[in-house]
Amino acid sequence: MPLISADVVVRWDSGINNVSPLEEEIASSEDGILLNHEYCDYQGVSIEDAMDAVNEESDLLAELEGADWNTETAEEIIEANMEAMGLTGSLDPGVAGLVFAISALGGTPISSCNGGVVGITRHRSDVPHVLFTAPPVVMDRILPAAKRHRVGLIHNEGYAEAFTDHLPNLHALARELVGVE
Repeated sequence: MPLISADVVVRWDSGINNVSPLEEEIASSEDGILLNHEYCDYQGVSIEDAMDAVNEESDLLAELEGADWNTETAEEIIEANMEAMGLTGSLDPGVAGLVFAISALGGTPISSCNGGVVGITRHRSDVPHVLFTAPPVVMDRILPAAKRHRVGLIHNEGYAEAFTDHLPNLHALARELVGVE
């Protein structure tokens, strides 16, 4: 299995179009969202910013591939990206583009993780994923694209979770959603 993969079965839950909205009271809580105490509000990202984030992530992923993904050099590249304060610096490589794409379409990303499949730092999850909510019209756009890119969509605590067994699938989905070729 490639180094940037996770051991998970990709699937799609029926009724995934009906997920709970993220209430402002929960999103702005001083205690943080119970699912993500490091919540950062990415709501309302423009399509242009999402395209820029996807392109920035493309460059980062190419650099990480050149460093063989799971090496100390890859870890240094990730740290340099965080310090550069670009659009994707505060998010894990491989999920940042999808966070921005979901937001640009009108969804609300809640939490994300690349499953620790890049670099050498251990992560809370072993599976690359983005937890989010979105209105049905947005979910109707995401679901067929997710299937084309082998990105599963399941219900998780009333929200939608996009996940995959191969990290580049999330980036490919983000590219399609924002129209980056």
